[in-house]
Amino acid sequence: MLKSTIKLSKPRQLTLKPFRGSTSHLRDDDIDAKGHRVSLKFITPALARKILADRNSTPSEKEPAYTNRNLRPQSKKTKLMVKDIEEGNFYPSLIKFSRKGVLLDGQHRLHAIIAADVKAKMIVETGANPTSMIKIDRGNPRTQRDILGLTVLQDWDILPSRWAKAKTIGINWFAWQEAVVATTCRNGGKKRKGSFASNLLRHNPTDDEVTSFYKKNRKQIEWASNIQLQATSGLGRLNNRAFMVPMTMLYNLSPELAKELFHKVIGKNSHTVNSAASRIRKLCLEESQADRSLYLEVATKVMGCIQRYIDGKPMQGRIPKTYTLKKGGA
Repeated sequence: MLKSTIKLSKPRQLTLKPFRGSTSHLRDDDIDAKGHRVSLKFITPALARKILADRNSTPSEKEPAYTNRNLRPQSKKTKLMVKDIEEGNFYPSLIKFSRKGVLLDGQHRLHAIIAADVKAKMIVETGANPTSMIKIDRGNPRTQRDILGLTVLQDWDILPSRWAKAKTIGINWFAWQEAVVATTCRNGGKKRKGSFASNLLRHNPTDDEVTSFYKKNRKQIEWASNIQLQATSGLGRLNNRAFMVPMTMLYNLSPELAKELFHKVIGKNSHTVNSAASRIRKLCLEESQADRSLYLEVATKVMGCIQRYIDGKPMQGRIPKTYTLKKGGA
């Protein structure tokens, strides 16, 4: 019997080396260093201001063929970056300079550092080919739906095909709660200027805030996402925010009442005159046929119907606009 002479070598264990220079601050003369380099550096608000003033290609005599896009400081993404930097939740991102020290990518991140007035850690690339500028930011960025799928929803009892609805329901409920806090100073919140409607539209949470909200409210959003499919198949056009947001809030208050009322709305008894179910159904179907701007108008009336249902009061007469739900007798 022949013996094998082949010796099997042990697999090598790979170790990752730490990023060199990860704790140092970027200096202005580092940007002009020769060669192509990538390093992890802190960028201060003062240096960010100097870079935007002296090195931004809008246009540049050094790189005449390449001009940065217009700065959009009021965009949602820019405001979210500012918020993340202020709260210490910003992850290092790329700041790119050409061989001649001209900024090719990162002007909104630099603006966010200035606006937050806090230094931030960035991946700094110097000595880059200026032609790379036309290939920057051409991919498909991850949406909040994608992030929720990666961090939260994949472990929930919701099919991936329903993730978009779960995002819509949860974000709308989150926005409603934040608008209530902002308008009424509840929970020690700082009152903002403007009406409930304007605060609702102004809601612009970071990815971390959205993820945290979903983790805290899994049962409510999971239930609402699954019944939304039943509402669609049972009522057709009853598939809108004006119905789902109030129902989610009712489930948060009382799961039993929410299940009871939902089945009445989609059941045959929803046609009973002046019942909460019939009024809610009529309101939501009218909203789905009209302009979407009626969302707030209809949702507050649906909330009023639900509050009367909770309190056991008759549905006759005008239904007042309601922004929060309270337990019966509260």
